[in-house]
Amino acid sequence: VVLDAGSGPLNIPVTLTIGQSAAFVTAPATMTFLQNVGAGTSVPQILALNSGTAGLRFQATATASGGTWLTVTPTEGQTPANLTVAVNPQGLSAGTYTGTVTIRSVDGVAPTVQVRVTYTLAQPVPTISALKSAAANEATGRLTPGMLIELYGSGLGPVEGVLSRVGSNNRLETITGDTRVLFDEVPSPLLFVRNDQVNAIVPYEVSNRRTVRVVVSSAGNRSFPLTFEVAQAEPARVEEEPGPE
Repeated sequence: VVLDAGSGPLNIPVTLTIGQSAAFVTAPATMTFLQNVGAGTSVPQILALNSGTAGLRFQATATASGGTWLTVTPTEGQTPANLTVAVNPQGLSAGTYTGTVTIRSVDGVAPTVQVRVTYTLAQPVPTISALKSAAANEATGRLTPGMLIELYGSGLGPVEGVLSRVGSNNRLETITGDTRVLFDEVPSPLLFVRNDQVNAIVPYEVSNRRTVRVVVSSAGNRSFPLTFEVAQAEPARVEEEPGPE
């Protein structure tokens, strides 16, 4: 800057320093969690937080739709930092949920940044790994009308076990916990339903059939059908523990 003071020019030095603006940068910019219902807690993910100026103080908060399933730690600190973002499926049903991790500047020198979090809980496809005779307590490849059976596998029903009830027609329910067991599309009376086990009764409608295809339907998803022989009778020894004398 040159000024004319009358007796001659007066030089005043001016220095312009262009610094890097303060801003939060996250990696990744969005986060996605995906798991099946009943699979336990999902593995947490790391959210890397940086800024143009090191040592920028921040506060982190998590908000979520449908509950308090989303958390972030630590909730405060300085950049650079790694934040742990975790989700908890407890109390949630199958579906897609959204949440937000919000990063704010403690000193108000950087704009607020929001990271969108999507959490999808999928209903797993039912899988039958074994079918047992409840009376004999052993695997069987042959079924009889009225036979008590136990099916084992995964994705067969709700995480918490549900006992079937007797309906207004004085018959056991054929759908419990949004689960059905179908024998050539004929629903069977149910006794107990859980993610890993279903207790049912072979319907009498399978009489006079040589084979029958068994399918478990849970929350609209169907298992791969398994084929079993049908017999009119299958003798079995029922083992009973001795009671008190």
